[in-house]
Amino acid sequence: WTPPLPMVLGHEAAGQVEEVGPGVTNVKPGDHVIFSFRPHCGRCQYCTAGRSVLCIGRNTVPPGTMFDGTMRLKHKGQGIAQMARIGTFAEEVVVPEEMVVPIRKDMPWPQAALVGCCVATGVGAVTRHAKIEAGSTVLVIGCGGVGLNAVQGALLSGASRIIAADILDNKLEMAKTF
Repeated sequence: WTPPLPMVLGHEAAGQVEEVGPGVTNVKPGDHVIFSFRPHCGRCQYCTAGRSVLCIGRNTVPPGTMFDGTMRLKHKGQGIAQMARIGTFAEEVVVPEEMVVPIRKDMPWPQAALVGCCVATGVGAVTRHAKIEAGSTVLVIGCGGVGLNAVQGALLSGASRIIAADILDNKLEMAKTF
């Protein structure tokens, strides 16, 4: 990736909706949300089949901008790009409606923030892409955030044996709890 600079980084976050723009229907002020860093059109064959990660309907505008090509964040009049159009390291962000997902209000913020990327990536890699079957043996190489959630995905899929590999003992210990 060659990001346009300056850019606000960040793609894993959770927050509360403060305002919504015209036509927004899936969230309202006060809702708690997580952010999705993968845009989707909602209409193509992939989106309607539940495989929105394969959608290419929204990749035609410059990276870091809104879908209309503008930048909502500015400093001294200069536009500032947002990583994945969400730039969640900012205190407040303006994002497209399709890039927020409502969650329960009792979900703790730290855990909610993880769902937007490392949980979905790790669990999804095992359950949706590798399609691990019950009784399988699974090897997970690397026990960071995504790897630990791949371990969870293997357990949820009914793997009979899960092998976690990492060079750090503390990460291997954490993998045992997952």
